[in-house]
Amino acid sequence: MLETKTNMMMKSIMMMVVFVLLAPAIAFQNLYGQSPTFQPQIELTGVIANYPLRSDGNDSTGQNKPMELKRVQFHNGGIYSDGTYDPDGGQTAMELALNVKQFAIRAEFMVYEIQDKYNKAQPVFMFLDRWMGVTLEKDGTVSLLYDNAQYIHSNVRYTLNVWHEVILTYDQSRQMANIYFDGTLACTLNNFAKERGTTRIGLTNFSNGMVFKGWIRNLSAGTGLRRTATTQTSGASAVEDQYWDAVKNSTRVQDFQSYLDTYPSGKYVPLARLKINQLGGSTPPPTTQSDAQFLNSWAATTRAALPFKLGDFEIIKAYSRCPAGCEERDSPTYLVLEAKSLVFYQQSVTIAQMERSLKPLLLSDYCSTEGKRRGITLGAFVRDMNSTIIGNFWIYPKDCP
Repeated sequence: MLETKTNMMMKSIMMMVVFVLLAPAIAFQNLYGQSPTFQPQIELTGVIANYPLRSDGNDSTGQNKPMELKRVQFHNGGIYSDGTYDPDGGQTAMELALNVKQFAIRAEFMVYEIQDKYNKAQPVFMFLDRWMGVTLEKDGTVSLLYDNAQYIHSNVRYTLNVWHEVILTYDQSRQMANIYFDGTLACTLNNFAKERGTTRIGLTNFSNGMVFKGWIRNLSAGTGLRRTATTQTSGASAVEDQYWDAVKNSTRVQDFQSYLDTYPSGKYVPLARLKINQLGGSTPPPTTQSDAQFLNSWAATTRAALPFKLGDFEIIKAYSRCPAGCEERDSPTYLVLEAKSLVFYQQSVTIAQMERSLKPLLLSDYCSTEGKRRGITLGAFVRDMNSTIIGNFWIYPKDCP
């Protein structure tokens, strides 16, 4: 009986030891064993490298050598770096066939914890000569590192244990570097035209001893960017959404009538008609407004939603122009929208480039309005980040599909 009790005690102790040893790993797996769904906001163009990092360090394009994986493990659909610094250089890195004069580098990452042992920013990835890189500040914000130890800070915040998308771009001809975070411009470095020789990229900042602690996956590189179709579709309907948000709580029939006039086939038409009935009005017959009256109403309701973001632009002004009866007098009849670029300065971009970026976002929204049916033109006047006019372009009814 004594032997039996002793054996039972030993088994219990062994089970407790095993549980204590395995508990962190079990908890780790339970917390992070499932990879959350992530929808990329921006796509790379001219892709020259793609490292999925699911089970190996190979480049799926075959244009680059496998990534050198050191002090990492495959987990949670990517590689996990424990943040340990190796002064002998034994760190995860890769050599990319990259044109350092113009590039875009994208990665998905998830931060395990904020490292505060040195009160310094930890890298997500960077060129190993510290020419440029993406870094995470202790206060939870994203920053752009350049020239070894200089930083451009942002107000954009990352969240622990959540997948994020980050893209670092550089164009030497424009003397500009940008960081896009979860599809939004986070920070910009201007008047930066320096060039370094290395194309070696890693997770370590050897100048301050900080190493990324968390997960990395889908690291890729290319020559430029374009927004995903989902993002463009969302951006194209943003004007209507902002319009509706501006009037939906109104107690005036004419505000909902104005929405119906502007978006006769809009997605909030049933709600607008219901609101009109609830306020004692009735669903109106086809509008008998003159073009000038319609334009003034269109401009006023658009202004009520200003400012609002549309892709890499912010719409900041709206007003009407026509030969008589509008807010400004002009021989054509058109609605003017003034847009401010959140990315470019006048000297680094042309109005043709701005038109290619902004016009698709405005076009599908314009094509569903009463303005298009009336044959009214939409004029877009584009300003740079300093509010200097870059130029203007036009959207005509014939541009609609």
